[in-house]
Formats: sequence, structure tokens, C-alpha cells
Amino acid sequence: MWQDPAARPIGVSDERQRRRPLWPLAVLVALEWTALLLWA
Repeated sequence: MWQDPAARPIGVSDERQRRRPLWPLAVLVALEWTALLLWA
């Protein structure tokens, strides 16, 4: 983005958007991985 300033986001993000938790996605991936291991 430093080479092309037009690619920068134009909106301002608030606190909720900046600190979006990733743990729900990690829990889903862990459950799917566990199910795959138990099924195989």
C-alpha cells in the first residue's frame, strides 16, 4: 500500500473492528480437525 496510496482503506475503523476476535473460527477449525481424526 505504500507504493499505491489509492489501495489504502478510506474508512475509519472503530475499536470493535480493529480487535475482531479469531477464536470462534479457531474453535470451528479445531472441531472439524478433531472430527476428521476420529472418523479416519
